[in-house]
Order: sequence, then C-alpha cells, then structure tokens
Amino acid sequence: MQIDVSHMNEKAFWDTAHHATSPLVATHSNAHALCPQRAI
Repeated sequence: MQIDVSHMNEKAFWDTAHHATSPLVATHSNAHALCPQRAI
C-alpha cells in the first residue's frame, strides 16, 4: 500500500512521513518550494 500525501498540509505530511512504513507518493501536487500553497 502507498500513502498519497497530495492533499495533506505540511504538518500532516511530516507526521505521516515520520510514522509511515510504506512508500509515500504525491500523485498530484505543486512543488512546495516553488508554489507554497496551504492544503485545506
């Protein structure tokens, strides 16, 4: 199973990354460094 982090805000992403044991994917996201949009 893969975890899609596309709709997560930054805190949720880092919490998930810290605890995940399966691969993380961002199937449809902006490059945060270029377009720092907040997830809602």
